Amino acid sequence: MVMKSEEEKLKNPFLLPYEFYMNNMDRIMGTVKENGHAFEDYLKYLKVFEKTQIEKPAPVWNTENKVMLDLNTLELRDFSKKGEGTYILIIPPYAGHTSKIVDFSPKQSLIETLLENGIEKVCSIDWKSATQAMKDYDIDNYLNELDICCKVSGKGKYTYYGGNSYRYRCWRVCN
Repeated sequence: MVMKSEEEKLKNPFLLPYEFYMNNMDRIMGTVKENGHAFEDYLKYLKVFEKTQIEKPAPVWNTENKVMLDLNTLELRDFSKKGEGTYILIIPPYAGHTSKIVDFSPKQSLIETLLENGIEKVCSIDWKSATQAMKDYDIDNYLNELDICCKVSGKGKYTYYGGNSYRYRCWRVCN
C-alpha cells in the first residue's frame, strides 16, 4: 500500500473539503458564473414539473358550462348560452390529456369558436380518468355511455364533431 504525502492529502477534496473549496474558490465561482443560467433553467423546470406532475391541478374549463350528465366514464358538459335546436356534440380524444383540450384558452377554444359563430347548442364529453373500479371496462362500456349522451338532450339529435374511434357508433345512434 502506497502512503500519500501530506501535500497530496490536502489536494483531495474528500479529505478536507473546506480547505479544497477555499483554495479553489476562484475556479468554483468562475464555473458558477459561466454555467449559472443552466442551473436557473433547471430550477424553473423543477417548479413547473412539481406543479404539473406532482400537484396535478384539476383542469379548469375556459368557457362557462354545466354538467348535464355524470356517468362512470365521462361527464357531458353543456356550454349552450341559449336557443333551441340540434346540439353539436364534441368528443375529444381520450389520449393522455384532459378533455379540456377543446376549450384550452380564450384564443384556443373550439367551443368558443362554435359559440361565436352562431352555434347555440354546444356540449362536450369530459372523459374521466380510469379508476380501479373501471379495470374490467372494455370499449362497449365507453360506447354505451356515449349512446346515453346522444339521447340525453331530449330530442336525441346531435351533430357529431370528433376524430376518434367513436365516430361511427355515435353517428349511428344519434341520427
